[in-house]
Amino acid sequence: MEKMLYHIMIILLLSIFCIDAATVRFDPDTYHVTEEDTNINVTISLVISEPRSADSTVRISSVTTAGATNQATAGVDYMSFSDTVIIPAGAISYNYTITIFSNPEAELSEVFSASLTFVSGSQLTFNGSNALININDTDVPTVMFDPVTYNITEGSPFRISFVTSQRLLGPSMVRLYDIPTAGAINQATAGVDYASFNGTFTLYPGSTRFYDLYRSTYSYGEAEFTEQFSATLEFVGGWPLTFSGSNATINIIDNDIATVRFSPVSYSVTEGDTNITLNISLVTSQPLLEPSTVRLYSIPTAGATNQATPDLDYMSFNDTISLPAGATRYDHTILIILNLEAESYSEVFSATLEFVSGWPLAFTGSNATITIYDANVRTIRFSSDYISVSSHETSNVTLTLRGVTSGPLLGDTIIRLTDVPLNAANPATRNIDYIGFNEEIILPVGSMGFSYNVTILLSPGSELTEYFYVNMSYVSGAPLSIPVIGSIATIIIYDTSVQILTFSSSEYIASENDGSVTVTVTASVLSVTDTVIRLTDLPTSGGARKVTDYISFSDTLTIPSGQSSVSYSISLVDDTVPESTESFDVKMEIVSGNRVSFYSYGDRAIVTIIDDDRSTNAALVMSGLSISFNIILLIILMTILIAIILYCRRRKLNNSMTVDKPPVVTTEASNMVYERNVSYQLHKITNDRTDDEYEDVLH
Repeated sequence: MEKMLYHIMIILLLSIFCIDAATVRFDPDTYHVTEEDTNINVTISLVISEPRSADSTVRISSVTTAGATNQATAGVDYMSFSDTVIIPAGAISYNYTITIFSNPEAELSEVFSASLTFVSGSQLTFNGSNALININDTDVPTVMFDPVTYNITEGSPFRISFVTSQRLLGPSMVRLYDIPTAGAINQATAGVDYASFNGTFTLYPGSTRFYDLYRSTYSYGEAEFTEQFSATLEFVGGWPLTFSGSNATINIIDNDIATVRFSPVSYSVTEGDTNITLNISLVTSQPLLEPSTVRLYSIPTAGATNQATPDLDYMSFNDTISLPAGATRYDHTILIILNLEAESYSEVFSATLEFVSGWPLAFTGSNATITIYDANVRTIRFSSDYISVSSHETSNVTLTLRGVTSGPLLGDTIIRLTDVPLNAANPATRNIDYIGFNEEIILPVGSMGFSYNVTILLSPGSELTEYFYVNMSYVSGAPLSIPVIGSIATIIIYDTSVQILTFSSSEYIASENDGSVTVTVTASVLSVTDTVIRLTDLPTSGGARKVTDYISFSDTLTIPSGQSSVSYSISLVDDTVPESTESFDVKMEIVSGNRVSFYSYGDRAIVTIIDDDRSTNAALVMSGLSISFNIILLIILMTILIAIILYCRRRKLNNSMTVDKPPVVTTEASNMVYERNVSYQLHKITNDRTDDEYEDVLH
């Protein structure tokens, strides 16, 4: 019995002691630490429920976190610890420092815990959870959609792409799946508008951009609004990877939906003596299957400097319009208000559309722009957009610019004329080619225009055609409009100096044994650009022949910019054949150049070749003359001999026909022509001459 009472007393004492003992816990019990380039210290805190009258000794130890998949490694990710610490009497908190190591490798977030146990001294009871330390690795690459928005026409395939923040060092597996678009009014329906997807695939190391498989959208004949759905990513396994950025949004555009637009998009109207109306037209891409309601309202024109004023220049409007089924066009009337004050030449405002309800209808194209011209404003412009002048070598030239107005000015007006160098090829140079200016010109009331003199400076050298602008701008006074076309005049300066090309000599003489002869072409002034010519040989009656006397040629030569001549060497052929002096021509042609010409007689030069075999040639000529004389003399002697022979034969024939007889009676002779063209007179022979004698006479 006494023993039982003893045990009950012990239990009661222990119960009293436990009830009065203080408690200790981690506060907070979760810590988030970001890994840095160097080791860092993290302080974890203990909180005691009440002051104690004596010191307490506890042990703080690092432990693994129960149930965690990504455990931090002691000695690699953090410095392991198991320390006995003394919490002084009266303290209600205690701080303990741990060390987190720097780890350059990309990792997922890792965790470990800190536990607390009572050792000795004033009793402390641990109350609460172990402290949880999360180590976030900043070296983990991220993956995001790029682009994040896809506009796909109904029925078309599409492909989603995404990028990583750095090249992966190892394979990584992600899951891509479709989800509804948060906040979208017109959600696309999986299986109806597109093929749903939910699949995992591997991102291989070395790349930063990846593509999903092609996905499908479905096409239906029904008109619908644009519908949306989204795609998202999540990490599955492998090389650590964090998804960042927005989900991908896929807009499925229905090509069956009708569109509405302004046609035309630009309108112009001139203020009249009273208010006037203007019709704005809307057209749809196809007849509407059901009624559709749109809202048409006026807005300022984006970017315009001369905005028309609502309810002063035009009656503002904000109208709801019902387009009936089957409609393809609708006209809406707006009011332009009379304004007697002179204003800027033109003012603008716009009209826009938006769908309200009914049959789906999409607004496409630009807003309508309405330009209001003020009839009370005068306009001014240069009388000619392009003005040309020729510069002279001996004196300056005065060029008169003229401007004209659309009518008499209603008051004094000031304009400004300014020269503007041309930012292009061959610009004229201010105060070298012309005298620069930037002057205000006063146009008095009633003026119909102006004139202004520009001085073009003399140009002693050959130049290219040059240009500069003159800009006209409004300064002050009565309203005056200067249209863009007409506010700038282009001044063209033509140079009258011409580059004349000639040969340095009209004749070039060389001996056959010189081997070559050089001809030179000179220009009257320095060339401002490269001048290209062609020299060609031209045989003449001078007798020089290609190949045997000189080498034929047809070559192009260049007189470089800044120079005034070029030379060319012609090859001569040296032979041993005695010849007389021979020649040929060299012809010059202009291929290209700036203002280049030549005189009508200056495009040719003569090349004369003197034969170096002249003595032998003279002997040969004399020998030839001697032979020719002997042949002629022989021909003359033979002609005389033949004439003598013919004469003797004729005399013999005549003698043989003479008969020594008494006269006889003759009859009239007959003329006969024989082979030798000799005429004979036949006499009638007396009856006593025999026939044989007659025959002898004939022969």
